Amino acid sequence: MDNLELDNISVASDELAAGLQALVVEGSGKIRDYRTYTTLRKFGIECTITAEWTFNFGDKSRYFNDSKGNEFIRSTLRVTVSYQNQISDDLDLVTNRVKFILACCEAANQLKVAHQGKKVYQVWKTVEDKAERLLERNKKVLTESILPHLKGMRFKASRTFCVGDTSNLLVQGDYDIEIKAKKYQVTVSDSKVVTVTRTA
Repeated sequence: MDNLELDNISVASDELAAGLQALVVEGSGKIRDYRTYTTLRKFGIECTITAEWTFNFGDKSRYFNDSKGNEFIRSTLRVTVSYQNQISDDLDLVTNRVKFILACCEAANQLKVAHQGKKVYQVWKTVEDKAERLLERNKKVLTESILPHLKGMRFKASRTFCVGDTSNLLVQGDYDIEIKAKKYQVTVSDSKVVTVTRTA
């Protein structure tokens, strides 16, 4: 994975936006032109072409890790065309509107072909993000485990105890925990002994 250009979503999005804004359908006028979509008008009908890099959360095969442990997700190009619905009109006008919509579809397809082969990745979770989430999870488990032992505990008082059934879930280390405006310093030893000191 290290030979891939990871976290290139910004560059790829800029290139896609430039390609989208450069689209031309003969005889039409642009009435809206933004980074992810452009709206063209001809024969009294509007047609919007949208292009953006998206990803599927559920597809685990699209996640990759670099050598440092940062996690990236590969994006997928999504190009859509939408148009105004018309009820009924003159046959020649409807025919020309259909040709215009087809021309917009062809322009959208050319944009898709020009960009769909790119391998586009964006950061999903950094090593720091993972560490922060792990710390928060550890603090949540620890908070639930020590809560029954805190009743009546005064400022600067300390208690040492084991938490029983949940002790295997505790991770060794020092934690600062706040429960209902009360602050505690909690240490979990390598043998799962917990020491709590109320600090505020």
